[in-house]
Amino acid sequence: MQILSKSISIILFIIIILVIAFFLYSRIQSKKYPEKVPTIFGKSPLTILTNSMIPFIKAGDLVFIRKVSPSEVKVNDDITFKETETKFITHRVIEIKQDQGTVGFVTKGDNNNVKDSNIVTSNHLM
Repeated sequence: MQILSKSISIILFIIIILVIAFFLYSRIQSKKYPEKVPTIFGKSPLTILTNSMIPFIKAGDLVFIRKVSPSEVKVNDDITFKETETKFITHRVIEIKQDQGTVGFVTKGDNNNVKDSNIVTSNHLM
């Protein structure tokens, strides 16, 4: 019983150290490259600031995003895209449009009454 307790303590300690290291790494990367979202192992943590995606994602939730090719995105997928250099939005794809070889995504927050006014182009995908 004592060995099990000690093993659990060591595992929890390692997990805590890894979480602290991850957040320190993210903090350093965001200071060094403010125009980029820090990534580790291809994933980026973002905090949701609004309730536009309720009931599935709420304000304050932490989401992990990964870079995908525009061809991988399907209707009903949640995508994160840049609205401005410092503002990112996570909404659901409700329609995919093609115009002269360019792919565009019509998005909408699950909790919003109307779709987003701008079509998300592939260069805005995170």
